[in-house]
Amino acid sequence: MKRQFLIAFVCLPLSFFVYPVLGQEGQPENLAVIYDPLFWKEELKLKDSQCQSIQKINSEYYQLIESSVKDSSASIPEIQEIAKEGLVERSQKIWDTLHTNQKRKWMKMWQHQYGP
Repeated sequence: MKRQFLIAFVCLPLSFFVYPVLGQEGQPENLAVIYDPLFWKEELKLKDSQCQSIQKINSEYYQLIESSVKDSSASIPEIQEIAKEGLVERSQKIWDTLHTNQKRKWMKMWQHQYGP
């Protein structure tokens, strides 16, 4: 229970750091992939190998958070920084997993849902 609380405590403030990155339209290199593209597997036409890669990337990210939470010497601000940096790295890895057409589709879906 304590571990779940710590993970929630770390991830919620982290979302406030990442959200402004998403508001920078026209700069796809700064696009953060916060939501898991596996939810839109059919729409993005993800291949099985891409799904497996994304699952592995997600697993590595959550293991990073879990290990930093388990590290009793890490303070909450340090854990938040580790999670924030890990999220940026996760986003870039997932973005690199997508093909050009999938990136365009993702951007259109994102702008339609959250754009002006």
